[in-house]
Amino acid sequence: MAKRGAPPGAPRARPWFAAAAVLLGTAVGLLVLEIVLRTLDLQPARYGAPDWYAIPRDSPSGGAAWDRPDRPQPHKRPSTVSRDILPGEFVPGIRIRMVYPSNPRGYFDRGNGVEFAINRLGLRGPEISVEKPRGTFRVLGLGDSFTFGEGVREEDTFLRRLERRFNEGQGGSPRFEFLNAACGGYNTADEVLYLERKWLALAPDVVLIVFYLNDAYNHETIMEMGEDVGANLTQPSGLARWSLVWDHVQHRVATRRQAKRIERFYRAPFFREPGEYLPYADAAKADWRRTRAGFRRAAEIAEEAGLGIGLVLFPMLYELDDDHPFTEVHRFVAAEAERLGIPVLDLLPAFRGRDAKDLWVHPGDHHPNERAHAIAADEIEVFLNTILESMPPQDPDDDDFQPRTD
Repeated sequence: MAKRGAPPGAPRARPWFAAAAVLLGTAVGLLVLEIVLRTLDLQPARYGAPDWYAIPRDSPSGGAAWDRPDRPQPHKRPSTVSRDILPGEFVPGIRIRMVYPSNPRGYFDRGNGVEFAINRLGLRGPEISVEKPRGTFRVLGLGDSFTFGEGVREEDTFLRRLERRFNEGQGGSPRFEFLNAACGGYNTADEVLYLERKWLALAPDVVLIVFYLNDAYNHETIMEMGEDVGANLTQPSGLARWSLVWDHVQHRVATRRQAKRIERFYRAPFFREPGEYLPYADAAKADWRRTRAGFRRAAEIAEEAGLGIGLVLFPMLYELDDDHPFTEVHRFVAAEAERLGIPVLDLLPAFRGRDAKDLWVHPGDHHPNERAHAIAADEIEVFLNTILESMPPQDPDDDDFQPRTD
């Protein structure tokens, strides 16, 4: 049978015509999309960092009463400065206010802000006495801004949630005090140094060290790189300055590149390739060795002072799926702490499968919000009870007092 073909004299299809039609259709589609984006003013989300303000604790809040201070900066070692405030500490007796560029979750106050107070001892939270009241059980929380609870109201931080839970059923006479000794920018070495030099005077019964990936870095590194963990603020360049369509494309590419750069940044102190470095802790970089030395000293302090101790690993709120890029780092840090005799709680399993964006304080501030603090409190409550179960009564002369272990 003869093959069918085009009738004699029929015009042949021109390839350039089909390509031109595709190009024309694409151009029209992009033009329509550009018009829609401009009509609705849909630009890529760019959020600046929150502003910090502070006033004396006894002053009225709001309006001109707030004065923007220089944010405290951590220091490798305490040294006396003016007003007897050690570098890195919050000024005792002040109130701090963080103001965000927007309030997408409706969590902040009418001015898009959240306030928190520093007590007379330099801790976040209510006033307490230096001397521990008889029959009181103190849990000291050490950490950085995740533990401090930046962008989160006092009552919503995981330490304050735990304090309420452990004081339930105490007949109106609180027996547990949870002390928040965290400060943004601290690393593990800073935290343990402050524990030994200052916070042991408060006679804590249990010390919880909350570890986050950047705790393996020194303070200079965090001050220089810390803002990079927020939203991508790359401004449009080239064609993106004139086209919202191209601005979205450029912003998406830049955001992905930034995410990969942050992954490399946070993995660097621990190891470059898990398979190569996991068996050889000494091959890790110097900052990690300082962190491990901090763990070792914390364990020694706990043993010398008869304290309970625990390490809590708080994950980066980023790609919380089975392929979380820092899973091996968590395992590495946990193994090192357990080898030193420190019980470990890894919070990563509790956060797996959740949408990280739902756990951020703000799209431009990826600290854990009140939902993330609630998840952490649930897990730490169980972990803390296992520590308490191994401890004797806090006050041998107080037969009625027993740490909660239910």
